[in-house]
Amino acid sequence: MKRFLILTMSLGIFVIGCRDESSQSDGVEQKEERDQDMIGLSLSEAEKLAVKRGLLYRVTMLDGKPQPATRDRRENRVNFVVEAGKVLGVSRG
Repeated sequence: MKRFLILTMSLGIFVIGCRDESSQSDGVEQKEERDQDMIGLSLSEAEKLAVKRGLLYRVTMLDGKPQPATRDRRENRVNFVVEAGKVLGVSRG
């Protein structure tokens, strides 16, 4: 009986741990989907939306020219690819 109880508890912890992992990956996907909302906006509109969402931002490509950027990765920062004043691409980091 004691072994059964220990086994049952162990499996319960394993299942809870797996469920938590999957919910974290869903959060990442949701962030990326929400970031895509900025595509097509003017740079100033995208900047305002980033600030509203509590994100840092930077332009990494402007009219086909790479812009200076650090190599550190920040999950709370979005990188914009801008062409003719419109955001064509958004990535995290």
